[in-house]
Amino acid sequence: MPDSRHRAVIVHNTAHVRLVRDIAARLDVAPVLLTPPGAAAYDGVAYLKALVDRAPGLDALLDCGTEAGFAMAAMRAGWRDIHLAGDEIVVEKIDDMLNQIGGRLHRALPPALDLGSTEHPEARLADWLTA
Repeated sequence: MPDSRHRAVIVHNTAHVRLVRDIAARLDVAPVLLTPPGAAAYDGVAYLKALVDRAPGLDALLDCGTEAGFAMAAMRAGWRDIHLAGDEIVVEKIDDMLNQIGGRLHRALPPALDLGSTEHPEARLADWLTA
């Protein structure tokens, strides 16, 4: 996760998760749910985990930006795929912690469709997932 077979979609709320889940099932594809930039700070990692858990069977990636504290809290909340950038020494320590619990650190974010800034999200999402 993610690779060329998995398209990423930035989801902001339950309606977005439901839309991705339903269209992915209809199209028989497996997109990656991606949290919005900065959402770990204003929504919290536990809320975001509960949000993406509404789409069982789909992978999810938490974007922690450069905030190692959010990555550590995310691991405690059950996240196993985390994006973290910033100081290399800190990133390496978080990577080691994730490896110990069977998780994976992502140093780059995949290209993604942001449903929060998309008009007609259903049509755009179907196009994005089948491109």
